[in-house]
Amino acid sequence: MPVIKSMVEAFPAQSMLLIQRVPLENSKETLVNWVFNRDGINQIAAMILAKTPDSAFVYRILKGLELNATLVILPPKAFYGTDGSLPGWGCPGGYPPLPPPGWPKVYDYVLHDEYGETGREKSNSTSVVELGSYWVSAERFEENRGPYRCSFGPSNDAFRHELIAYWLGITPADMPWQPYQTVTIVWTSKIGYDWQVNSITESSRAAVSKTILQLRRRGLLDDQAVDENFPPITFGVNCMIHPCPLQGDLVFKR
Repeated sequence: MPVIKSMVEAFPAQSMLLIQRVPLENSKETLVNWVFNRDGINQIAAMILAKTPDSAFVYRILKGLELNATLVILPPKAFYGTDGSLPGWGCPGGYPPLPPPGWPKVYDYVLHDEYGETGREKSNSTSVVELGSYWVSAERFEENRGPYRCSFGPSNDAFRHELIAYWLGITPADMPWQPYQTVTIVWTSKIGYDWQVNSITESSRAAVSKTILQLRRRGLLDDQAVDENFPPITFGVNCMIHPCPLQGDLVFKR
């Protein structure tokens, strides 16, 4: 364990492969420290611990959750609908320059995030950890050639949502609440707008409260108190009216 802990910053993929060869009773403290570090949640370490979670771990995953809502404000009589899609991610291309002739080949590992079964049977990567439909693999590649593909894991809130769905035995899509949502609002008045914001806030927190109750019934969460204003909800406003009738910041938290 001292060797693995000393190399995690420089060699994260190798460290994740190695730590799973250590009995959990010897690695659990280190994994917990990796999950809840100052740089944000370590998703791979969290996936390892999530398979046999204790109440303290479930509580910390739940406690860090934040919901996100985008409000699209349209003018009166406008056509409107909802769109729950998330922004796409780009994938950088290009490889480092080739080494000078005669220079030895140097190999490294890179981690990939995957969803579902697509491509798994064709993959030459080493499986690191699997949890539900989400799995992480490590690909060995020639350092000066670069990995043949790249990937991006889910956001912090989407990942917490994924873990909670796994503990409840359902798919993330079937959860009664989602970490991201987009709601269109046809502008009528400031009172009507405030009513919509309050309605989203109350319904989202009520749905999460039911999830907390389910976790307690399954023995995954004890009676640790959760604030009545949990979870916090960040609202972003996309105002399609010019000039916009709203005053103040277009990003706020409830």
